[in-house]
Amino acid sequence: MSSTSSPSAPRRTLPSITAVLPAYNEAENIKATLDRVRAFLPTVSADWELIVVNDGSKDNTEWIVKGEAKLEPRIKCYNHAMNRGYGAALQTGIFEAHKEYVFFMDSDGQFDITE
Repeated sequence: MSSTSSPSAPRRTLPSITAVLPAYNEAENIKATLDRVRAFLPTVSADWELIVVNDGSKDNTEWIVKGEAKLEPRIKCYNHAMNRGYGAALQTGIFEAHKEYVFFMDSDGQFDITE
């Protein structure tokens, strides 16, 4: 008896994706937000990056993000020396994005990324 193999379904290639998170004084929230985003992104793409733009925070936001980036090289932190505003932070993040699709969300954790 010979075995026949059925043709496999074509593999669907998922697009690459960049998440941009503008951040200003989010030291209390940023780690939890990064954890949630980092857990979610692999469910939608194997090729992802997470960009946080620290917009001149006066707390430890920058250092928390940089610490996480040492553990996960797909996390990148860009820093504005002084607060330039939400639009400028988005612009920096989008400019630095290198993936096919880009989306942004607030870094304070008020939105559930899975929704």
